[in-house]
Amino acid sequence: MKLERSWGVLFALLLCATTALALPLTIDSVELDEVRLDSGSVNRLDVERDDDFTLRIKLTPTAQLDNVEILAFISGYEHNDRPNERISDVAELFTADANVSYVRKLKLQLPNELDRDDYKIRLIVSDRFGTAVVQDFDLHVNSQRHDVLIKDITTIPNVVRTGGAVLVKVRVDNKGQRVENDVRVSVAIPALGVHGVDYIDRVKSEDEEETEEIFLRLPRCSKPGLYEVVVTTHYSDNRRSSEARAPINVIQDASCEAPSVQKEENKPVLQIQPQPPVAPHEEPPKRGVLEIILLTLVGLLALLGLAIAISKL
Repeated sequence: MKLERSWGVLFALLLCATTALALPLTIDSVELDEVRLDSGSVNRLDVERDDDFTLRIKLTPTAQLDNVEILAFISGYEHNDRPNERISDVAELFTADANVSYVRKLKLQLPNELDRDDYKIRLIVSDRFGTAVVQDFDLHVNSQRHDVLIKDITTIPNVVRTGGAVLVKVRVDNKGQRVENDVRVSVAIPALGVHGVDYIDRVKSEDEEETEEIFLRLPRCSKPGLYEVVVTTHYSDNRRSSEARAPINVIQDASCEAPSVQKEENKPVLQIQPQPPVAPHEEPPKRGVLEIILLTLVGLLALLGLAIAISKL
């Protein structure tokens, strides 16, 4: 009996010591998208994955606190160890004065890969050295009733020549609660005006299925370049759809270049022959008459000079 009392006293002392070191603050309220959460409640809040939520925390310290940090996270997610995939958020450090209420908002994103199950939002308020204040809030993570996603698009080959053929395989993932029957998968390259369709008979919830190879024939001698393959799924009796895109590289076939070269070679060549110079129009000969008149005058002057010389003798 005395031993039991001793253990009871020791436990009480440890509890008092822990309480003394705990941060002097009160968490007044916690809300998830304006829905109040109660720590320790037997009721769980139902939320859907693949969605973002705002966690609103209101707290009031009874003494001044420095370097206050508020952390919220959900444990148990398969990929929490991967960078940038952990379901968590933390508020910026702040200084809190006594008897002043503070509100901080955190963002939690539930990925579509999160299993449908029960989880806890774990809220931790701490500083550098004091004992943290911890509260847990129960959640039930669910999914949409109908939700089929396009998980993968495979094109064979990834580089295709104009006029050639490409095979497309599509993998779908049913993230909804219901089994989906007769899922229609259409594949198209809108810029080239080609498309094809295949059906998947049945896709169970939380399961994946793949189409057969969908055949597409590209137009001959179409413009080469990078095109988009557009994949669309129709499910839930064609009332819902999802879409995804993938690139494909189209190069020009050699046969499309030959006609243009041959056409250039067969073009008629315009040959310009050098033309002989055009002879100028000949005027009637006038030079011979002038020379005769000039010679006659010279002769007369010579005779006149000779006559003058004889007369002086």
